[in-house]
Amino acid sequence: MIILRQYVLLDSTGNLTYSCNSLFDTNTIQSTKLLDAFPLIESIFSYLIKMPINKKELFEGVETNRNYLKGIYDFQFFVSSGNQGQRFLNWIIEDHTFFYLKMRSLQQKRQEGILLKNKLELNSKLL
Repeated sequence: MIILRQYVLLDSTGNLTYSCNSLFDTNTIQSTKLLDAFPLIESIFSYLIKMPINKKELFEGVETNRNYLKGIYDFQFFVSSGNQGQRFLNWIIEDHTFFYLKMRSLQQKRQEGILLKNKLELNSKLL
């Protein structure tokens, strides 16, 4: 299975520095407003940008419903430094929508099976 990825680079103030735009076009969002478009990232940005260089944080199964990015993604973050010591937040977005939807469906079927089994057991005890 091919996993689509988008690489996003933010400066230490959260402004967009680079994006490959493979999942969504960041040109449709002002560079100063990218964090506003992702409240989760905005709420943890100050923590992320202070991480040790190259330490990685992974957030799995992040569901978004934005018009420009609908699906379920894994977000990976790490900090790198520029030539003059400035810090940059590297954000890798991986599209795992198919996997998570399949997993959700399997979990739902399993839960339905457990509920049916419990119902049958309860009915047999009542008889």
